[in-house]
Amino acid sequence: MVVSKNFSWICDEISALLFMPLPSCYLPRGCNAALPVAMKLIAWNCQGLGSPWTVRSLAELVRFHNPALVFLSETKCKKRKCDILKERFNMFGVHVDSKGKSGGLILLWRKDMNVILHSFSDAHIDVGVASEDGSGGWRFTGIYGHPEASHRALTWNLFWRLSSASLCPWLCAGDFNEILNLHEKTGGPCPRRQIEEFRSCLSDCNIIDLGFKGERFTWCNMREAPNTVKVRLDRECATPTWSALYPNAQVHVGLPWGSDHSPLIIHLQGSENIVPKIKKFFRFEAMWVGAAGYEDTIRTYWNSHEAQTTGDRMLECIHNTGVGLLNWEHTSFGRVKGKVKELESRLDSLAKKSISGEVSGQRVALRTELESILTKEEVMWKQRGKPNGYRKAIGTPPIFIPGPVHARRKMQFPGLGIGAFHSSKPRDEAIGVALEGMQAKVSADMNASLTQPFSSDEKYWHIVGPEVTSFVLDFLNNRHFDPKFNYTYIVLIPKCPNPEHITQFKPISLCNISYKIASKMIANRLKPFKNDIISESQSAFVPCRLITDNILVAYEINHYLAHKHWGSMGYVALKLDLSKAYDRVEWIFFERVLAKLGFHNKFISLIRLCISTVSYFIMLTEALSNLLRMAEAQGEIKAASGSTVNMEKSSMTYSKNTQIEIRAELAAAIDVRILEKLDKYLGLPASVGRSK
Repeated sequence: MVVSKNFSWICDEISALLFMPLPSCYLPRGCNAALPVAMKLIAWNCQGLGSPWTVRSLAELVRFHNPALVFLSETKCKKRKCDILKERFNMFGVHVDSKGKSGGLILLWRKDMNVILHSFSDAHIDVGVASEDGSGGWRFTGIYGHPEASHRALTWNLFWRLSSASLCPWLCAGDFNEILNLHEKTGGPCPRRQIEEFRSCLSDCNIIDLGFKGERFTWCNMREAPNTVKVRLDRECATPTWSALYPNAQVHVGLPWGSDHSPLIIHLQGSENIVPKIKKFFRFEAMWVGAAGYEDTIRTYWNSHEAQTTGDRMLECIHNTGVGLLNWEHTSFGRVKGKVKELESRLDSLAKKSISGEVSGQRVALRTELESILTKEEVMWKQRGKPNGYRKAIGTPPIFIPGPVHARRKMQFPGLGIGAFHSSKPRDEAIGVALEGMQAKVSADMNASLTQPFSSDEKYWHIVGPEVTSFVLDFLNNRHFDPKFNYTYIVLIPKCPNPEHITQFKPISLCNISYKIASKMIANRLKPFKNDIISESQSAFVPCRLITDNILVAYEINHYLAHKHWGSMGYVALKLDLSKAYDRVEWIFFERVLAKLGFHNKFISLIRLCISTVSYFIMLTEALSNLLRMAEAQGEIKAASGSTVNMEKSSMTYSKNTQIEIRAELAAAIDVRILEKLDKYLGLPASVGRSK
């Protein structure tokens, strides 16, 4: 939703426009029905999102805390920046445009939250947070107090109108630009009249300050003593009904990263859930590249092998290098998270000291070092593909690996059914029937090119290249291949929330890089002949062909059926959805197909060695202990090839002149649902209506 920038500071004339009636589910009668849930909220005056340091600091806050709501003030940006943040953090949100280089508000919320916008202005964004069943909820208002004391009364008038809009439990947070007590400011004058006006406003609205944990002051002018001024301008306040709803809520004051203001993090349940540690596999870290000692560590451990055969040497090199890199990380490189916490602690200590030239220099040095560490951490999260803050860069994360809390909370697995990981044990007779009529398409010249010796063109690896190249060529040319190189980890990525069947996951295979190099070389050698091997009606896997071309054929067929009103001969279009070939195909059937097409046995044996030596390790949790169970009947097509028809996605449609009895009889015989018109084909409507 885009919020217009034409709203000026709140005044009485626009109150009717800004303060809309609240939905009935937010009236007092339903408010108490809301159930407290564990979540966090962040409120921060970021003082502009134009700095990469500020955006990186915000991304770190979102990644670490996984907040349900994020309120930002003084964003100094327009709609485009808000859209980038929403996409990067995988959140919904609203915003108020800045005016020139001042102002601007953004409110983001997680996609699993039910949030309704009530009102907004240059000084606030007011929303309702509903419970999952919609029976009740509470309000959240992000506030930005007027920066000029002479206009601060506009903020208090806004507060009064907001409080009278609803009696629901209410939480307010943001930069109020005012203090409640004299001890909330050190340095500079403290006008008592302004303090009393703020106190009176909160009292009239029946709202109380929630207190804080951590550093008392949330803003500092960053000047040396005796000109240092520190103030608690940012706070979170709530009504007694909201405090009763979340009695253990705690407000933590964070460190001022990328801004002179400290962020506020409110824990609604007071304490965080502890996620048990899970033993991790060794993984190469992209952030290591270029670090001091990284290349020397690889050279030392890669060359410390004693095995004689190519395969054994390769296995030993990989193992030794992995161990060496882990030792180097612990002793020299250091844990990124540990360094971040250490630097945060040191910055926190400096923030409590009087500002001097020495302290200022130390703070600048620590912030520079922290920015460097956060850059490395950003590379680390991009490599892992975490969604909070990095979704645009790297996509969706594997859910069976320890990841963000909300990703694991969203995905629940009460019980999964699966019809994979078993063989249909096809008979030779069934395979023969399935391959009957298939013509050989691979010529002798093609086989000569496919089976010629492989050569090495990648000799520029100054450390690992020669050993990897020797191993790959030994495998491709001499068929020497240790099955240990084909150990493959499978990470299952859900296609929908709360999946119930294995087909609702997208498997991602994590293979050994040496095997991937070899398989890629085989695929590249086969690539020039795909046009001659794959039939003209197949639109996938061939350059200059698009699978979407088949949509035109579907349009023509459905157009004919829709206009076939006369004649004794009826027609039917049967849309079949076959399960993924690689998920179902039997290796013996695959080999027979290659032989039938005319591939040389030498090339077939090379492919057989690749696909038949694999060992799969599924990365899953104990909640999926019932994952592997067989639940599919054997059919004629499946008996031969392992392929099966997905009846849920298959359908049929008839021409207008087909008798109803015939339609029902045929549909019952093949157990396929009838549609008046095919709904979708390749994601698009299968039939086009007349022009409007």
